[in-house]
Amino acid sequence: MLLYFISFLLIVSFFVLNMFVGVVVENFHKCRQHQEAEEARRREEKRLRRLEKKRRKAQRRPYYADYSPARKYIHTLCTSHYLDLFITFIIGVNVITMSMEHYNQPKSLDEALKYCNYVFTIVFVFEAVL
Repeated sequence: MLLYFISFLLIVSFFVLNMFVGVVVENFHKCRQHQEAEEARRREEKRLRRLEKKRRKAQRRPYYADYSPARKYIHTLCTSHYLDLFITFIIGVNVITMSMEHYNQPKSLDEALKYCNYVFTIVFVFEAVL
C-alpha cells in the first residue's frame, strides 16, 4: 500500500504540476500574441502618421517662396553647405595666424598679421550682414 500511495502522490503531483505549467505557458503565449498584434498596430499607425506628415509637408510651400530674387539668392547662399565649409576654413586660418604671434617678432610679420586680421574681420562682418 505504501508503494501505491507514494507512486500515486508522485504521479498526481507531476500531472498537476504539468497542467499548471501548461496553463501558465498558454496564457503567456496568448499575452505575447496580443502584445505583438498591438505593437504591429502601433507601428502601422506611426508609419501612417509619418506618411501623412510628409504629404502635408510636401503640399506646403516653403517659407521663402515669396522672397524677392535677391533675397532668395542670399537665403540660398546662407543655407549653403559650402559657405559653412568656407567660414570653418577661415576660422581655422584665423586661429593659425593668431597663434603665430610671438615675442620679438619681425615687423614684417607684425604687419602681415595685422592685415590678415583686417581681412578676417571683413569676412566675419560680411557673414554677419548676410
